[in-house]
Amino acid sequence: MKMRMFFHLSRWLLVTGAIAFIAGCASDDEADQLSPGLEEIPAGDLVNYHPNGEKKLEESYDGYVLHGWQTIWDEMGNIIHQRRYEQGKVVEIRYEDGKKVGD
Repeated sequence: MKMRMFFHLSRWLLVTGAIAFIAGCASDDEADQLSPGLEEIPAGDLVNYHPNGEKKLEESYDGYVLHGWQTIWDEMGNIIHQRRYEQGKVVEIRYEDGKKVGD
């Protein structure tokens, strides 16, 4: 009886493992067909808020990459950081650690 249960369990593990392996070996073309548009995320802004309703974060994206201004505020509405990005690289800093840069 125990041997029979062992063989049933072994067979089940073998079959499910084979299915998982085959499903995970999809080519890039097959993956694109399974999840169309995943590669092309539109540009846009992300905005988050503190629990008190004040803005916490606002940043612009071009797909997955930061592109444009990123501003971070504290809970009182004061700017902590403000940076401008071009294709994920910082190109300008206006505020750093709550202080205006260049003053």
